[in-house]
Amino acid sequence: MVETAATGSQAVNKAILIAPDAVLIDMHAPDAEEAATRLKRSLVTRRIPLLQLTDAAVDAVAVPPPEYETRLHRDCDPDELLSAIRRLRALRRPTD
Repeated sequence: MVETAATGSQAVNKAILIAPDAVLIDMHAPDAEEAATRLKRSLVTRRIPLLQLTDAAVDAVAVPPPEYETRLHRDCDPDELLSAIRRLRALRRPTD
């Protein structure tokens, strides 16, 4: 299942309600960085992997900000996206 959100705040609220396998946040989304920080600080959502979507090829290969487990170009191949989500799910942090 895929859910969408227009803002980072909406993404946080949806993540709390549905506990997704991963959250993809576009780096240009309104309040994206605040949302990433809130997701990683919340006891409910901090174990959910965050993927940052970028529009610059250089950004896609750079080290992601600390809140994110990885970053991908927004036009990446769907198989690349699915592979990244599977890899991150396998590395999910243990329950605290």
